[in-house]
Amino acid sequence: MFEVTVDERSANVGKKISELNFDKDVLISSIVRNGQIIFPKGDTKLKENDILFVLTHISKIKEIKKNINTQKPVTALS
Repeated sequence: MFEVTVDERSANVGKKISELNFDKDVLISSIVRNGQIIFPKGDTKLKENDILFVLTHISKIKEIKKNINTQKPVTALS
C-alpha cells in the first residue's frame, strides 16, 4: 500500500477517479480529505491535498506519480 498526496498544481484536481488512467491492478482504497476518510467510487473527484491510499505492486510507483501528476513523494506503508 502506498500513500500519495495530490499536489495543488496537479492537472488531476477536479477529475473523477474513473478518469485516471490506472491499470486494473491499481486500487485507490481510501482518501483522507480534511481529516475525514472517504471510500471513493469512480465518480469521486480529486481535490488538492487529498491523501490517497493506493493498493498495488511496488513496480507501479512511477505510473501512480505520473497519473496523479504530483511532485510530492510516494510513501510505501508497511
